[in-house]
Amino acid sequence: MDILKNIIEPHIFVAFIIGLISALSLPLGTITSAFWKPGDRAMAFLMAFGGGALLAALTIDLVGSALKKGHFHILKRVLKYSFNIHPTLLKSYGNY
Repeated sequence: MDILKNIIEPHIFVAFIIGLISALSLPLGTITSAFWKPGDRAMAFLMAFGGGALLAALTIDLVGSALKKGHFHILKRVLKYSFNIHPTLLKSYGNY
């Protein structure tokens, strides 16, 4: 049981630190905005970056779970017909 406890405890600590950092991002952003008012261009950049990060996270989550379930052929068809990707490029990924 000690071996299991030694393996789990570091992961709990790392998860706590990462959760603490992510929880502090909102108050830090609030304090920052009290002292710095970004211009329109900076605000547009920050919003575009945040939107792109959320879209990337969603895409990674959806594609990852689809590949785990073995739905690569459906993804291949979506890529092929939606983005007009040449079939030889898809064949170079693997023998699919």
